[in-house]
Amino acid sequence: MNDTERVSILTPGGPGSTPDEPMELVVKLSFRDRQRSSTKKQAMSPKPRYIYYSPYTESGGIRAAYPINPDAEDSPSIARIDDNLVPLPHTVDSIIRCISYVEGFPYSFWHRLFIDITNESPICDTSKTRLTLTSGGPGSMPERPLTFVQAAELKQRKLINHSSSRHYPGFLSVNTDDIIYIDGVVRREPVTGDASKLLPYRDVYRARDNAGKEGFVMTSGYFYIIVCVNDVDSLR
Repeated sequence: MNDTERVSILTPGGPGSTPDEPMELVVKLSFRDRQRSSTKKQAMSPKPRYIYYSPYTESGGIRAAYPINPDAEDSPSIARIDDNLVPLPHTVDSIIRCISYVEGFPYSFWHRLFIDITNESPICDTSKTRLTLTSGGPGSMPERPLTFVQAAELKQRKLINHSSSRHYPGFLSVNTDDIIYIDGVVRREPVTGDASKLLPYRDVYRARDNAGKEGFVMTSGYFYIIVCVNDVDSLR
């Protein structure tokens, strides 16, 4: 595989996902290295270091797939993943993907990780931010679990009947007659670089296009229509 190639190791059936189909690592050794490796040494597994979390949907707490205390009726439900199983460099996105896999959720760009249940803002820049566990800190023990929020599924199928050439960061680039999928929830989100100073926030949907890319789409604009969505089935 190329050094720049990305491999989804958390996808069921993907490379290295089962003992029967492991990935193979080929190492080039010098003569001296081969002599040193002739003495067999027992491989030692890293000591487990757990990341504790509580799963939620946008409607409230849910029971974890593998709670650390299955018999407890306490809310929230608390689970854990082994820090050693999270791919380096332990970015927030890697942790979200690992939790999604363990919980049986399809991975979504919209899943969020919070320091705790009282924090109003999720950990941002998930692809670059690294989560470093400290003794007694968030996620390092059952008493201080991280909060994982599963995003609503994008099930509603919509058709774009009008679009704009203008594009904003965090928004999908869509064209007329494109089909997208939304969760049906209207949200208010800031529009970076919007020339309108009267409306810094817009009504938007979370959306995914047929290529799997996710982002916001506007429901409408105040001075001009950016995107209108109609039910596909109603147009046929």
